[in-house]
Amino acid sequence: MECRQRLKQACTRNLHCGHHCCGVRGERNCLPCLEEECQKQKLSGKALASADDFCGICLVEALRSAPSILLQCGHIVHLHCAKRQIQQGCPGPQISFGYLKCPQCKLLMKHSKLDADMHKHLTTMGQIKARAIKRLKLEGVYDKLKASCSSDDKLTSLALEQYQYYMCSKCKNPYYGGKRNCGPNLAEDQGRQYDPSELVCGGCSAGADGKCKLGHGNQFVEFKCRFCCSIATFFCFGTIHFCDSCHGIWPQQHSSSYVLPQCKGPQHCPLGIAHAPNGKEHCLGCSMCRSQEQL
Repeated sequence: MECRQRLKQACTRNLHCGHHCCGVRGERNCLPCLEEECQKQKLSGKALASADDFCGICLVEALRSAPSILLQCGHIVHLHCAKRQIQQGCPGPQISFGYLKCPQCKLLMKHSKLDADMHKHLTTMGQIKARAIKRLKLEGVYDKLKASCSSDDKLTSLALEQYQYYMCSKCKNPYYGGKRNCGPNLAEDQGRQYDPSELVCGGCSAGADGKCKLGHGNQFVEFKCRFCCSIATFFCFGTIHFCDSCHGIWPQQHSSSYVLPQCKGPQHCPLGIAHAPNGKEHCLGCSMCRSQEQL
């Protein structure tokens, strides 16, 4: 079936040199020739990949083995590999966007054949960028960081490096899950199994009680982890909020021999507030309201 699908998508034209095109059927412009004897051709000053080179995404099959596309960055990959990489999404619960990028240069993959696949993910990226910038402003560090950044893109990248976001399984919107340096090792987190239905934002898990009284809605409602002084990212069993680290060691906390660390007070708490003892649920309320109260 896969072979038939590839044949259906493959370009049927021959190039001026007489070699078969390795591109996709129906494209206005064929790929440049990828055969070695025609490799004197250049693209934007860069040598093209050979038809016998492996696809940069699958690293298993040669480019000639399946219809390929020339990305805007100048690299060539299998069309079906690029689509599959986009569809699979990020490898763990934390939202990241490496899967939208060319594996060879880390620029966003851009090609007309990928536009429909990329649309939803780019929309999510735009949402998270806007929320990360807003959080910089909430924390009062926006102006300082902006002055040290050479461009708005650099500032946005810096914000995304600082904060981690998750996709709520109920409202399908991204929500804030704390700072990256407060979470577990990303490589360990990506290898851990998790249930996407347990990812619930503070607004959805709080219900009517979580709505901000000042009109910010429930977008910025947050809970602390039941077992430590971190922002919660998981909501499990309909009753318990976990951060990444505590979710990873559950049900250890449920054991009678487990000693639950207690908060030493607002001056020492990473959250900087007075809250219910660890072991009890605690809604932090609206983060925008908390930020305004601290100003």
